[in-house]
Amino acid sequence: MTMRPGHAGDHGVGMVGAADKVRRAFERPAVADSVVALILLITAFLTVVQLLRQEAVTGSPGQDLAKHVASTLNFRAAFDDGQWLPRIQIDSPYLNDIPLFQFYSSFLGLITFPFLAAGLAPMPAICLAILAIKWIGTFVLFRCARMLGASVWAGMLASGSYLLSPYVISNFYGRVALPETTAHFLLPVLLYGLIRITIRSDSVGIAAIALAIVGLALAHPIFLLYGVAATGLFLLALCKLRPLILGGYAIVAGLLLASFQWLPAMVARNDIPIDLSISPYYAAVLTSYTGLWWFPRALSSAFGEDHLYLTPGILTLPVAALLFWHIRRPMARTALICLLVFLLGSKAPIDFWRYLPMSFLALQFPYRLLAFVALFVALGVALCVPRLRPIQWLVVGSIVLGQVVPILVQKPYLMPIPGDARYLAYHYANFDYLAVPIQLPFVAADRWLLNYATDLSTDRGALEGAIDASGTIRPGNSFGIVQSSFADNYLRITGTAGSAAVGRLALTSTADGAVLAATPPVAPGPFRFLLHHPNDGRRLTLTCIEPASDCAGLAVTHVEALPRNGFQVEANAGDLTMKLEGWTASDRQRVDLWFAHPAQADRPVTATVSVGPGRFETSLPLPAEPGQYMLVSSWSEPAAGSRRLSVALDYFGIERSDGPIQLSPAKLRKIESGGYRRTFVVEAPVPPDVATQRGVAIDLPMAFSSLYRVTQGDHVLPSTPSRQGRLHIETHDTQTPITARFAPPLLSLIGPVVGLLMLVLAPLALRRRTLRPS
Repeated sequence: MTMRPGHAGDHGVGMVGAADKVRRAFERPAVADSVVALILLITAFLTVVQLLRQEAVTGSPGQDLAKHVASTLNFRAAFDDGQWLPRIQIDSPYLNDIPLFQFYSSFLGLITFPFLAAGLAPMPAICLAILAIKWIGTFVLFRCARMLGASVWAGMLASGSYLLSPYVISNFYGRVALPETTAHFLLPVLLYGLIRITIRSDSVGIAAIALAIVGLALAHPIFLLYGVAATGLFLLALCKLRPLILGGYAIVAGLLLASFQWLPAMVARNDIPIDLSISPYYAAVLTSYTGLWWFPRALSSAFGEDHLYLTPGILTLPVAALLFWHIRRPMARTALICLLVFLLGSKAPIDFWRYLPMSFLALQFPYRLLAFVALFVALGVALCVPRLRPIQWLVVGSIVLGQVVPILVQKPYLMPIPGDARYLAYHYANFDYLAVPIQLPFVAADRWLLNYATDLSTDRGALEGAIDASGTIRPGNSFGIVQSSFADNYLRITGTAGSAAVGRLALTSTADGAVLAATPPVAPGPFRFLLHHPNDGRRLTLTCIEPASDCAGLAVTHVEALPRNGFQVEANAGDLTMKLEGWTASDRQRVDLWFAHPAQADRPVTATVSVGPGRFETSLPLPAEPGQYMLVSSWSEPAAGSRRLSVALDYFGIERSDGPIQLSPAKLRKIESGGYRRTFVVEAPVPPDVATQRGVAIDLPMAFSSLYRVTQGDHVLPSTPSRQGRLHIETHDTQTPITARFAPPLLSLIGPVVGLLMLVLAPLALRRRTLRPS
């Protein structure tokens, strides 16, 4: 076959013509935006498809995935109960009516609600909601890049680099931190508003900043703090008066609009026990820098298969270098270096947090700054390579995508959660915002009595290999005991000694070898000793002393830490008893209960009571002497791992013979429930003369919160948290119904109205003037 002359040339002309048509089409903003939106939607889909295609809820570190799914289901249940803006988690295995959504998971619940209402299963509903917010946030970031003068290709790379950041992806897949994922993709909306007020000074930028602040308040309180702080720093760094005024106006409007969320949470912040004992300096081990130049390094934890890649992306250093090259002003270069040190400084050389106020420990999580690192990179791409060509985009985009392919293709968590999935919303309800720690003095979250001792020898990690599988104490061992809330702590060592003399068993300080506690000489045969150790977090060594330093003749079967449950008796000025209500594990056998000192668990210090089988209501005299005591069950031996189920306690409270009469939640009946209001009556009212003389203390069957207002008739009753975190009140009237109503501060209701008014008036206050990019 003979080719017609000019045929190849015609093909060349045709290809050039086609490319020219594509280029001209991309010059039309509507076409370019549509194509980019489609590409970003496909990319966002690839980042959620692993979880999207599974309907079953699987296990995850700390069962966080199940907890987030439960929160979205409980959010819908609260809406169906009459809460037009869900604030209260209605049901849970421990306490009802926890004001969870005032603090957490509101935004995730809001965006998931339409998909659940459409009949989707929880997992697909959540993934589709997150896909939508990812797509919107990434496209807004693309528009940010375009406003800064970036080409379509450069803008797509900028937004794609954020979407495909190792931290952003693994925060979703590895930590399954779903509320944080929504916060990540609200940050671009905040950035869009800042750029808009800098370039155009119009009301759209003000509205974007304000609405982003509202979204962050609903999504995640820490990102609200970080987002507002980053906005303020951005405006100060511009050193321009007009953006500073407009941005400040937008921040105030946004905070007022969001005051319905953050202000009640701030008022009730003292209701929540926060552990400030761990500095963020020690959380830095979760982050790594390998993603700056190579494939991210997976970080493991006790869960064993965590898909954690908490690391910056591969474009971070090149973009920082390009920014440094383009910036000419010395002060700006210094500011850039300081910003990089701050964003990448999660591995601080010293623990400088200990020199700051304690509140900083609750707010500063260094690895969360990686979201701002990814946003910084996206902004840097738009500023440094605004005229990126398609072939350049293809090369750099392939590098970005290639770095995260191992994360995208690996299987998510596959083991199903324990328990019946139909009751997931109940069993995995969130307890993080109770007024007392979830581990109470006596009972676990499911109300079963905790054993007085914890068997550490069944937990391989607890003793850090101090004792091998045969029970031999390893020379030079060192281990730490988790600090407890008890003043006196003990290790109970059980085992068998051989015929050879082994001297004394001792607990020493690893740091200096000082003997903290020692046993008498160990005789051949079975032994059990109790060793006291300080509650100061120091590392300990288990060894043998006098005369032998070799523990080869010992076989240790159990090492138990105690007390595991307990309480402090401050003083017994009168006749005090503890009222106990609950049920026994067995419906055939009775269970004995008594108070004991940690050093002598089998020796009751007061009378012993026998309860059950089945439900019981009893009183147990408190010890007469001040000190630390445990509640011991006759079914407690041996400690045998985690616990042995003996009795479950619905209620426990201390009662004085001449003090108020104690009424447990079981003595109340709920006559009204719906929306933000609960009303109760006492089923067997106390005679009025007795109630007037002694008073009545009542634990309402709902979680304590200072946001609840309790009334009885025309009287407001003060409320306090009970020992079990319930709403505790005192009254002299058991005839009149008692009503508890969720009542946020008045300012949290006025603030949103003022903020909305500021947004409405913003266009009228602005001059019609457009600033050009400098």
